[in-house]
This record gives sequence, structure tokens and C-alpha cells, in this order.
Amino acid sequence: MIPDHKRFLPGSPPSPYGIPLDIKRDGAWGRGFLTDDVTLRAVGWLGDRVDCIGDVSDSCIDRLFVAYERSLKVSGEYRGFHACEVCSGELQHNPGGHVGPIVVWKERELSLIGDGHYLIRFERTVYMAPDLLSHYILDHQYRPPDEFEKAVIEGRFLTADDLVFRPSMLPPLSYSTCTRLILPKGDG
Repeated sequence: MIPDHKRFLPGSPPSPYGIPLDIKRDGAWGRGFLTDDVTLRAVGWLGDRVDCIGDVSDSCIDRLFVAYERSLKVSGEYRGFHACEVCSGELQHNPGGHVGPIVVWKERELSLIGDGHYLIRFERTVYMAPDLLSHYILDHQYRPPDEFEKAVIEGRFLTADDLVFRPSMLPPLSYSTCTRLILPKGDG
């Protein structure tokens, strides 16, 4: 759980894990960072309980649905998939082998995976929220802070293309990369 409104130190990577995001530009791998003129804040990282319950505007929910449908998020795939810790295990697995919650809202349906997060810029703040947020709102009645709801409605969803690219000599931090970094034992 990361508390709502948590403010990260300047220069922190836009990741809930505290490590830079791997991004690829022009065939080269590097790390993605925010510009220095913004403040990064966390919203919606619930853990195993919902502390703030209430209504959320249709406009906010609609924008979250559109953002998910258009993949307006950054991926944390090297960290695997995140399941809702509030739900019981049986609610996480759906027919057909899909892992993750399926949310329904106004005759629309999303099959959520939990493999990334949103970065939403509004004025000089970037809000970082899990891509399971619509599930938390619709199925657990989570009520994000008012300023976050305003940011979702009026702000801009960022993608990896919006991040500052810093070339890296290291390979991406994916599971497959980690297995390749294990070197064989030498003779001596």
C-alpha cells in the first residue's frame, strides 16, 4: 500500500517500485523519467483495504475506461501482474482463463490485467495510479481524492513516449533479462 497523496522526492522514477521504467526509443533501450518541473504523487494503491469510500463522477470513470482501452499507461511488466488484494482469490480468476478482474460500467466491459499504471499530468503534478483503478472504484467503491478526479477529467494521460529518455548501458529489467544476467561459474 502506498498512501494517497504520497509525494515522491524530485527525480524519483515514475514507478511504484522505486526503480526506473524501461523504455525503448529509436531501437535503443533506456530508462524513462519525468521532467524536473513536476511533482509525482501516488493515488489508489490500496493494499488489502479501502479506507475512503464514496461516489466518483461518471466523467472520471469514463476517462479511466478510455485510457485503459487506448493503453494510455506505462507498463511495469518486469514486475509481473498485480492482483487486487481486497478481493478474495476466486474473484481474481474468470472463465476462459483470464486473470484479473472484469469490470462492467454502462454497458462497457474491461478485462483488466494489472500490468502497469497510469501517469496523469495536471498542471505541475503527475499522479501515479494502478491500472486496476476502475476495478477499485466500481467494485470496491474506492473514492480517490477530489484533485485526482479533477486531474483524470481535465489532465493528460502520459505514456512512455512522454517520458524523458536516458540511455542505459544495462539491459531492460525484465524477468528474461535477469535470467540472462546469471553468469556460469568459472573454473577458478
